[in-house]
Amino acid sequence: MPDSTMLIPEDNIRVSSVLHGDSRQYGKQNMFDGSDETCWHSDQGPCQWVLVRFQQKIRLEELRIQFQGGFAARQIILKDLDKNEKEVETFWPDDNNSLQSFPCLSRPEVSHIKVHFDDRYI
Repeated sequence: MPDSTMLIPEDNIRVSSVLHGDSRQYGKQNMFDGSDETCWHSDQGPCQWVLVRFQQKIRLEELRIQFQGGFAARQIILKDLDKNEKEVETFWPDDNNSLQSFPCLSRPEVSHIKVHFDDRYI
Protein backbone atom coordinates (compact mmCIF):
# COMPACT_ATOMS: atom_id res chain seq x y z
CA MET A 1 0.00 0.00 0.00
CA PRO A 2 1.41 3.45 -0.86
CA ASP A 3 2.45 5.83 1.87
CA SER A 4 -0.64 7.99 2.54
CA THR A 5 1.49 11.11 3.03
CA MET A 6 2.15 11.12 -0.71
CA LEU A 7 -1.61 11.31 -1.36
CA ILE A 8 -2.04 14.69 0.33
CA PRO A 9 -2.26 17.66 -2.04
CA GLU A 10 -1.01 20.94 -0.58
CA ASP A 11 -4.54 22.37 -0.76
CA ASN A 12 -5.64 19.69 1.73
CA ILE A 13 -3.25 20.92 4.44
CA ARG A 14 -3.70 23.90 6.76
CA VAL A 15 -1.40 25.06 9.53
CA SER A 16 -1.81 27.34 12.52
CA SER A 17 1.07 29.64 11.58
CA VAL A 18 4.30 29.97 9.61
CA LEU A 19 7.50 31.51 11.00
CA HIS A 20 7.55 35.23 10.13
CA GLY A 21 4.89 34.52 7.48
CA ASP A 22 7.64 33.12 5.23
CA SER A 23 5.59 30.42 3.52
CA ARG A 24 8.12 29.89 0.77
CA GLN A 25 10.89 28.82 3.15
CA TYR A 26 8.85 27.42 6.08
CA GLY A 27 5.41 26.63 4.66
CA LYS A 28 3.17 23.61 4.93
CA GLN A 29 4.31 22.20 1.57
CA ASN A 30 7.62 21.27 3.21
CA MET A 31 6.01 18.71 5.55
CA PHE A 32 5.43 16.12 2.87
CA ASP A 33 8.12 16.87 0.28
CA GLY A 34 10.39 14.01 1.38
CA SER A 35 13.40 16.28 1.92
CA ASP A 36 15.42 16.42 5.14
CA GLU A 37 16.50 19.92 4.10
CA THR A 38 13.05 21.51 4.44
CA CYS A 39 10.41 21.72 7.16
CA TRP A 40 7.24 23.46 8.24
CA HIS A 41 8.21 25.93 10.93
CA SER A 42 5.46 27.48 13.01
CA ASP A 43 5.59 30.90 14.56
CA GLN A 44 5.89 31.16 18.33
CA GLY A 45 3.02 30.17 20.57
CA PRO A 46 2.11 27.40 22.98
CA CYS A 47 -0.45 25.68 20.70
CA GLN A 48 0.22 24.95 17.05
CA TRP A 49 -1.69 22.60 14.76
CA VAL A 50 -1.86 20.96 11.36
CA LEU A 51 -5.14 20.06 9.64
CA VAL A 52 -5.04 17.33 7.00
CA ARG A 53 -7.90 16.33 4.71
CA PHE A 54 -7.34 12.99 3.02
CA GLN A 55 -8.83 12.33 -0.41
CA GLN A 56 -10.81 9.44 1.06
CA LYS A 57 -11.38 7.84 4.46
CA ILE A 58 -8.31 6.02 5.73
CA ARG A 59 -7.66 3.81 8.73
CA LEU A 60 -5.07 5.72 10.70
CA GLU A 61 -2.57 3.23 12.07
CA GLU A 62 0.29 5.50 13.10
CA LEU A 63 1.51 9.06 13.16
CA ARG A 64 5.11 9.65 12.09
CA ILE A 65 6.71 12.95 12.90
CA GLN A 66 10.16 14.49 13.07
CA PHE A 67 10.88 17.59 15.12
CA GLN A 68 13.90 19.82 15.03
CA GLY A 69 15.81 19.06 18.26
CA GLY A 70 14.90 21.55 20.98
CA PHE A 71 11.57 22.44 19.37
CA ALA A 72 9.39 19.39 20.08
CA ALA A 73 5.90 19.74 21.49
CA ARG A 74 5.42 18.35 24.96
CA GLN A 75 2.19 16.67 23.93
CA ILE A 76 0.49 15.81 20.62
CA ILE A 77 -3.27 15.38 20.53
CA LEU A 78 -4.78 13.77 17.44
CA LYS A 79 -8.35 14.88 16.77
CA ASP A 80 -10.98 13.57 14.35
CA LEU A 81 -12.52 16.59 12.63
CA ASP A 82 -15.24 14.40 11.11
CA LYS A 83 -16.47 13.98 14.70
CA ASN A 84 -16.32 17.55 16.07
CA GLU A 85 -12.64 17.40 17.07
CA LYS A 86 -13.08 14.23 19.12
CA GLU A 87 -9.74 13.35 20.70
CA VAL A 88 -8.55 10.08 19.20
CA GLU A 89 -5.04 9.65 20.60
CA THR A 90 -2.53 11.50 22.78
CA PHE A 91 1.23 11.15 22.34
CA TRP A 92 4.27 12.40 24.26
CA PRO A 93 7.17 12.88 21.85
CA ASP A 94 10.86 12.93 22.71
CA ASP A 95 12.67 16.23 22.24
CA ASN A 96 15.08 15.19 19.49
CA ASN A 97 15.36 15.29 15.73
CA SER A 98 14.78 11.58 15.10
CA LEU A 99 11.79 10.34 13.15
CA GLN A 100 9.26 9.22 15.78
CA SER A 101 6.40 6.80 15.22
CA PHE A 102 3.29 6.70 17.38
CA PRO A 103 0.86 3.82 16.90
CA CYS A 104 -2.81 4.78 16.84
CA LEU A 105 -4.20 2.02 19.02
CA SER A 106 -7.83 2.93 18.27
CA ARG A 107 -7.14 2.76 14.50
CA PRO A 108 -9.83 5.33 13.64
CA GLU A 109 -11.27 5.73 10.15
CA VAL A 110 -10.81 9.39 9.31
CA SER A 111 -10.88 11.74 6.37
CA HIS A 112 -10.04 14.98 8.18
CA ILE A 113 -7.68 15.19 11.17
CA LYS A 114 -6.11 17.80 13.38
CA VAL A 115 -2.68 17.22 14.84
CA HIS A 116 -2.50 19.56 17.83
CA PHE A 117 0.95 20.36 19.26
CA ASP A 118 0.66 21.58 22.82
CA ASP A 119 3.49 23.12 24.84
CA ARG A 120 1.25 24.08 27.76
CA TYR A 121 1.26 20.51 29.12
CA ILE A 122 3.54 20.09 32.13
